[in-house]
Amino acid sequence: MTPVVSVILAVYNDRRHIERAVRSILDQTLVDFELILVDDGSTDGTHLILDKLARSDTRIRLFRQSRQGLTVSLVSAMAAAQGQYLARQDSDDRSRPTRFAHQVAFLDAHRAVAAVGTAAAVVDDDGRQVRIIKGERGPNAVRRSLLSMRSAPVHGSIMMRRELVTAAGGYRPAFTVSQDYDLWLRLSECYDIDNLPDVLYEWHLNPTGVYSTRRAEQLMLGSIAWAFARERRDCGRDSYHLLEAAGGDFELFLSRFPQCGHVHAQVGELLLRSGDTPGDARRHLRRALLAGCLKPKTIALFGWSACRLPWPGGTPMSASPRR
Repeated sequence: MTPVVSVILAVYNDRRHIERAVRSILDQTLVDFELILVDDGSTDGTHLILDKLARSDTRIRLFRQSRQGLTVSLVSAMAAAQGQYLARQDSDDRSRPTRFAHQVAFLDAHRAVAAVGTAAAVVDDDGRQVRIIKGERGPNAVRRSLLSMRSAPVHGSIMMRRELVTAAGGYRPAFTVSQDYDLWLRLSECYDIDNLPDVLYEWHLNPTGVYSTRRAEQLMLGSIAWAFARERRDCGRDSYHLLEAAGGDFELFLSRFPQCGHVHAQVGELLLRSGDTPGDARRHLRRALLAGCLKPKTIALFGWSACRLPWPGGTPMSASPRR
């Protein structure tokens, strides 16, 4: 019998947290789901834990593959999914017991909504709550926050209509990080995305996660996703084929991408907002101007950065996932 929800969870070398993450799914009050676990080439003993969990509950479907990264793992999991709804979960996070019940009820009642996230508690290694992340409420507010790169739904907390996500093209493998942001932008162009105010997800603060260790790549791919959204608005399609063909070589991609100036401008702004690497921010803003992106905002930000002044506003992507 087809389940209501397919949970897609990819894991790589996370034996410390994976059992707790899976237990939080198995303990949901809504029980009509399948859990698709993709072991992405783990080498630390994670596979033994997954084998034990799969034997303990018939709702678990376990798949293994050589190391290919999160995005490819999610594509594989989606291809195997059978449920009406897709729920994400990260391998070091936890879902609170009523999460699925609340999200299914919301999606059942709001047919125009393609995906819904939840508020999340950020917790440390000891389970102590550090802060609460609450995404924007209402589809128009979510669209505005996505286009401004101010916030995005917490990836691990999301539940989506499988049919609509598939129609939008799903996750795109060239986005090795920021794959969720690229998907939310494309999905929000055709459908609604919303967030529940309830704290139904626990996001583990991970100092070795992508948000910390691959920040430059995340900002670059996030800015490319943003530029692609602009390109789709202006031209009806984007240049994803160029990103795919570049094979992770951003300089090669930017040398071929007609709107490379907009990418440099966005990366520069994000770096300036974060305050971590002002020299890199100036470099990207300068490259934006040289590429012909002569918007007043870009010119002003370059001048601001050249004066070594700190960013006066907020920070980038405050609700952005680590992945």
